[in-house]
Amino acid sequence: MGRHRFPGQLLHDRAGNIGIAAALSLPVLAMVVGGAIDVHHAETARSHLSQTLDAATLAAARDEDLELGRRMVDAQLGSHPGIASWASDFSIPGEGRTAGTASAQVKAFFLAIIGQPLITVTAEAEAMVEEAPSPPCVTLLDPSASQALLVNSGARLIARNCEIHVGSG
Repeated sequence: MGRHRFPGQLLHDRAGNIGIAAALSLPVLAMVVGGAIDVHHAETARSHLSQTLDAATLAAARDEDLELGRRMVDAQLGSHPGIASWASDFSIPGEGRTAGTASAQVKAFFLAIIGQPLITVTAEAEAMVEEAPSPPCVTLLDPSASQALLVNSGARLIARNCEIHVGSG
């Protein structure tokens, strides 16, 4: 019953079409999912690059030492397993300001199959050093936190000749 007597009848037979469609679309679906994993991996590396560059730019601005910034980037990115290569540059665009740029090549695993073995990510940072009347005793930097420092009523904080710097969302 399931057998065909003539080869021409095979052209009109619809049995097994889903198997063929699945076999043809599965490699494409696997590459899309794999590409998404590679893009997520690259975004994670970009976030690490950005955080590293922020810290290096602040240190270079504070110490007025551009080479310190480069060494910090090299030390941080050298231990990151997913980054194949990187470059950083620091400059002083104006009085009391330090700028940093960095780019990195992130290894792609799935996209390498289609000839894209590396994904380039970049970051920029700028720091400004201001002479404060008092040095900060507490510095809180968490742009994703809505309340990096929360002081409730009744709290007493004595900080003579000291400032608290809070940079949060």
